[in-house]
Amino acid sequence: MIEFKIELEEKVVEDFGYANIEKFLKEFATKFQMQLAAKEMLEDFGDIDLNNDGKWKIAREEAWKDQKDFYLNAPKRPANA
Repeated sequence: MIEFKIELEEKVVEDFGYANIEKFLKEFATKFQMQLAAKEMLEDFGDIDLNNDGKWKIAREEAWKDQKDFYLNAPKRPANA
């Protein structure tokens, strides 16, 4: 673990409390790290072309065969519902 030093106005620490500020900064750093990881994952997905993927097409067709009755024969809901 790395210790990180920041300077805050004394009033900020008095208002929020040291423990709350420390907790907030740790949560912020964790969320920021997750956002960076998600961004990297999305960049990797840019290489995937599901429209032209044969395996995806087969899986999509099989899923439709399996589930189409549910969607085509679903009970009709009243218009005002």
